[in-house]
Amino acid sequence: YQGSAGIGLIENWNMNTFPIDFAASDPALRARVYATPQNYRPWTNFGDIRLRSNWGHSTFHSGTVKLEKRMSGGLMFSTFYTLSKTIDSQDTDGSGSGVAPIQNRGLEKARAGYDRSHRYVGSVIYELPVGQNKRFLNRGGVWNKIFGGYEIAWVQTLESGNPLTFGFSNSPNIYYPSWVGSQRPNVNGTPRIRDGWRDLGGDRFNTINMNPVIESVNLFSYPASFTVGNSGRGIMTGLPLVWSQASAKKNIRITERFNAQLRLDMTNALKTWNFNSPSTTVDLVNTRTFGKVGSSPLTSSFGGQPVMNLKLELTW
Repeated sequence: YQGSAGIGLIENWNMNTFPIDFAASDPALRARVYATPQNYRPWTNFGDIRLRSNWGHSTFHSGTVKLEKRMSGGLMFSTFYTLSKTIDSQDTDGSGSGVAPIQNRGLEKARAGYDRSHRYVGSVIYELPVGQNKRFLNRGGVWNKIFGGYEIAWVQTLESGNPLTFGFSNSPNIYYPSWVGSQRPNVNGTPRIRDGWRDLGGDRFNTINMNPVIESVNLFSYPASFTVGNSGRGIMTGLPLVWSQASAKKNIRITERFNAQLRLDMTNALKTWNFNSPSTTVDLVNTRTFGKVGSSPLTSSFGGQPVMNLKLELTW
């Protein structure tokens, strides 16, 4: 078990606002507020006033199972699985946004945007039993130079997706300005990634025509005028990550002092494409924009596209 807590984290909230449900029971007052919202700020001569203070709090809890074999017979492996949960009110220092920021910051306490509930990593290193002092071709000279000193390695990573938070656009209803609080839709079911989501369709390079990865936009609806949608922060787990790394090495002993290594590394060796978070804006006027992936991690990023590196190294 591992756990930690962040105490007194810095957040930055707009204090010159009013509750997002202000005048909910008084339609006449609500209409006046909507017409001139600036007049109902606590300090009417100012726009947003950001109050920066140590309000934030986060918690992390996890359990890990690990299986390891230390190097013997040329083989070493280490594998572990972690089940965890991270909760916070904002994901980064100095952030401050939500449904009703300054009035009730606790409404934004939810799964962190970087939370990954499940994580598995397994690594294997194997020195091939060929060459001098090995099981096969146990001899020196040219045979060892050609066939000895080979080593292969593999790292496999599997992770569940990060949480997703939904917004909306093109609603026919009316709401207070966005500086009063975040606008989120109503959710009328349990949104999830659809089965077979990796099949993006035949026109996968056109975002409008590709298949969505989220099951259905019909689970969402627009909140009534001047009301807050019931969709919270981080309510759905996003796309999983599958990433493999492979390495092959040839160790060459030149003299007692000098050694060389020829090494080939490949990331995403199985060519399993990972994607960044899909679009989460609910637009019931143009539903073809919802739940579409628009980018993938950069080649050099964790989970990125396949890339190979060949390196010759001399050490002494």
